[in-house]
Amino acid sequence: MRDTATEFTLSQPEANASMSVAPPNAEVTAPASAAPASVDEEPRVVEVRVVRSARRFRPRVLLAAVALAAAVAGVFLFDGGSPESSNVTPIPLDASIFEGDVTIRDGSLIAKGESFEKIWRIKNIGMVEWTERYLMRVNDTVCAAPRRVRIPHTLPGRSVDIRVTVQAPKTAGACKIFWKMVDAEDRLLFPDKRPIFLDVRVG
Repeated sequence: MRDTATEFTLSQPEANASMSVAPPNAEVTAPASAAPASVDEEPRVVEVRVVRSARRFRPRVLLAAVALAAAVAGVFLFDGGSPESSNVTPIPLDASIFEGDVTIRDGSLIAKGESFEKIWRIKNIGMVEWTERYLMRVNDTVCAAPRRVRIPHTLPGRSVDIRVTVQAPKTAGACKIFWKMVDAEDRLLFPDKRPIFLDVRVG
């Protein structure tokens, strides 16, 4: 935004003026050859030009973009029946860790139309016994896979293998499926943990 200027004039008898005060940031102009005035002279006009400093730029567009990004960040990355972000059941001292793929490594090649079993191994590293827990699929996929997979009963400190049967499509392509742990009522248990997944090529 450009600087704006406001002009106004002040008239005062010079005989009564011992000093003139201009607003801050003001430019005061007067005739260069001004001489002492007599009492009978007409009041001299003093031009005062007030230069206002430029207003700071307010990045309203940037603020709007940040607000939109924050709103988008609150939405789940995956669709296809994922548990709601507000439907969370935090349980004190409950924790898990992913130990690895038992079968079907990431990037494995699967024949078109083939049925196969994927097995992950995770460990209960918290102080809570796992009962009636499931892995819920949180995205759509070209492969045929169940919406939920039951997790066997697991005591604290023990590892558990989770199995799911998947059917590859009859066309070549990529198949990537994500799962998150939920309880019997599909309430999300570890919202801050990344999902475990299956990632294969079909051909």
